[in-house]
Amino acid sequence: MEYNSLAERIATASRVKPEQVLCAEAKAVLAAPGGPADIVQFAILNHIGSEFRNGKIHPRRGNPRIFTDRREMQRARKLILGIDEERVDLPVPLLNRIRFVEGLADSESKEIEKRLSEGWAGFPGLVTLLWQAFGQTQTTRSA
Repeated sequence: MEYNSLAERIATASRVKPEQVLCAEAKAVLAAPGGPADIVQFAILNHIGSEFRNGKIHPRRGNPRIFTDRREMQRARKLILGIDEERVDLPVPLLNRIRFVEGLADSESKEIEKRLSEGWAGFPGLVTLLWQAFGQTQTTRSA
């Protein structure tokens, strides 16, 4: 997913023109390689929101998934911080959800699955990727 398609999706949802959606600094961060508009980051953020937040914050009475178990915490740490002290496997629920994310083309789903599968062992976590994206835009602005 490129910045333009992300901006168009935000604009459509908020009913404004794409150029009115974000300030210049936000556009630069989104456009940075590996930034938040990257298709893999989009999929991971979607997974975190649906799996770790919604499933725990909005539980149904008697649901055993109310609490985050040890394995889920390890996966969350890997996805968010890149911490992988126990060599966490790529979460199958993440790959399954990628296949069915509304609004993603089949080619986008396949790209995410391929990139995650190939780069999972060295995945640095979203915090590091965001930090790098902000660093790239700061370097560009100061030059």
